[in-house]
Amino acid sequence: MNRTETGLFIFFASFWVALFGVYHFMIYAANKQLPASNRIPHLRVYRRGLWWGSHGFEWGRVTNEYKRLYPTSLVNYVWIGCLWSIVVIAIAFVFLRVWEYTHGRLP
Repeated sequence: MNRTETGLFIFFASFWVALFGVYHFMIYAANKQLPASNRIPHLRVYRRGLWWGSHGFEWGRVTNEYKRLYPTSLVNYVWIGCLWSIVVIAIAFVFLRVWEYTHGRLP
């Protein structure tokens, strides 16, 4: 890894940690307001892979419940911002690798 790739990786890792923390905060905050029979399980997220539940993507339910319970909160927008930042950084990393390969800077 060169210096640019290391910088991209550090940005990627920092946004991923923020995304992970905000996502679980949203689950915690939503579960405080939901009845026990309708709570979003945390452990299923770990057992089946991040954001994948038994009925499809669990993050959609988390986002919908959180927006319904806290309509004026900016946390959901922070989560979406972190998610898109990770996507943009990953695409930038791929383009950097392709550019380095086409210009003979990679073996």
